[in-house]
Amino acid sequence: MSTPAFSVFADAVQKSLVRSCESNIHFEIDLTVEEFWESYLAAFPEGTNKIYRERREFDCTCCKRFLRDIGRMVWFDFAGVRHNIWESIQVGEPYDTVAGVLDRMVSSTSIRTIYLHHTADVGAESTVEDLGPGLDGKTQVKTWNHFNGLIPPQSLKSEDEIPTIRSEAEGRALSLSKAMQSIESHAITQVLGMIEAKDLYRGDQ
Repeated sequence: MSTPAFSVFADAVQKSLVRSCESNIHFEIDLTVEEFWESYLAAFPEGTNKIYRERREFDCTCCKRFLRDIGRMVWFDFAGVRHNIWESIQVGEPYDTVAGVLDRMVSSTSIRTIYLHHTADVGAESTVEDLGPGLDGKTQVKTWNHFNGLIPPQSLKSEDEIPTIRSEAEGRALSLSKAMQSIESHAITQVLGMIEAKDLYRGDQ
């Protein structure tokens, strides 16, 4: 069976990115860009990411920017299920294996902060490399396909705004975490008992 074009993989990831727009808020996992990028390259099965000139075929600067900018993003649906752009990718090997590795990594890594970005699009659909004149004297080119897509509009903010918004969100999350930790179990049991006995006004709502 022949290997599908990389553009098929990129299109599948782009469709996942479109689905992320159904959520009002997005998050970023606690994993560095370099850790994620190295995991992406290592996920290709042996023999599927061969050396092209000096670098491996999928060791691409443009795709690295895409993974840096949005590859570590997660979101939750209305049922509270966590999602990411690498899940359920079925386009053929080796890309299914790569997507599976990234899906498991993103799904199992804790959330660090809310996801925000300052440009509307990430990556590039394709770039063209000039290979110089061929035997016929005509210029030869090679087209490279890349990951690309649009940032969920809910997460698009100006570069100046992002640090403040993140800081405020992380402060609220920390306060909530401390409040939850300070609640004693007997107090929760007492409130649940009051709700069951209908002693708490609108408690069942």
